[in-house]
Amino acid sequence: MRLLRVELRRFRLRALIRWGAVGAVAVALLLVAGAFQTSTPLPQAQIDEIRAQYDEQVADWDAHKDEYIADCKQQEADAQEADPSADYACEQGGPGAWEDWIGGTSSFSDAGISSIQSFGVVFLLLALFLGITFAAAETSSGAIGNWLTFEPRRRRVYWSKLAAASLGVLPIVAVALAVGTAGSWLAYEVHDATGSMTAALWTDLGWSLGRLLLGSAAFAAIGVALGMLTRHTAAALGVVVAWFVVVELFGANMLDGLQRWLLVVNTEAWVAGGATYSVETCTPSDGGGLSCSYVDHAVSLAQGGLVLAGLTIVVAVVSALVFRRRDVA
Repeated sequence: MRLLRVELRRFRLRALIRWGAVGAVAVALLLVAGAFQTSTPLPQAQIDEIRAQYDEQVADWDAHKDEYIADCKQQEADAQEADPSADYACEQGGPGAWEDWIGGTSSFSDAGISSIQSFGVVFLLLALFLGITFAAAETSSGAIGNWLTFEPRRRRVYWSKLAAASLGVLPIVAVALAVGTAGSWLAYEVHDATGSMTAALWTDLGWSLGRLLLGSAAFAAIGVALGMLTRHTAAALGVVVAWFVVVELFGANMLDGLQRWLLVVNTEAWVAGGATYSVETCTPSDGGGLSCSYVDHAVSLAQGGLVLAGLTIVVAVVSALVFRRRDVA
């Protein structure tokens, strides 16, 4: 416990950690600014302009409806010669409903909560960075070797650093989430656009914020492990970037089955209570060739938590084993 208190003090006193806390609050304020802009209704002059354009389109459709439908059906028939399944939905033409032109009103119960969960990923990445720099700074400077002369039991040193980073990011992320959530709600409240915030929605939002806090602790632990493994902040960040480029981007595009186990997908499932990913499925069409469509697959909250926990444990244990054997001079 004394080692943990020392490491927590070190974490708190590092200048880069303090700047990270400022950055977290800045991100939260950007979330609030976005909520204010999203919830602001359109000016009446712009609504009148859109209404004039809509009325013009309605009048044109009423005057030339039969002509437009006949032309559409001709194009559909030509397309069906190559693909019998072609359907241009000609009878559904026209300018559509006025609500489609003016757009629906965004509410906190819908857009606001989704934005908070999306911005939560930024806080997780920030926790990862803080964990990396906290561990890598001591290893790259050689300070860890000096520290081991006071406490030679490497296992205690390693786990105290990992625990300190995981605990240290919690107040930073908690304050940022509180500012972002309260500020977003106030922004929607000012414009009378909070929506139907039932007790169930507030409960779901609370659980989501709690999972974000736990996720930030896990990402900070992963950061410490990577910092200890690579012994340099830039090298650890390079590993993170390489992972996202090779596995999360190119690997997912090449192997559809890999998408279910991607860190991005499972983190989203953990934060939002579930996630979906799309896989392109192609079948032979009647007129020859292939007919392709995207099929959605669900990833549960439980899987997201297990994948995140498993990754944290594996990386932390591997880093601990390497740290116990490696020369730190």
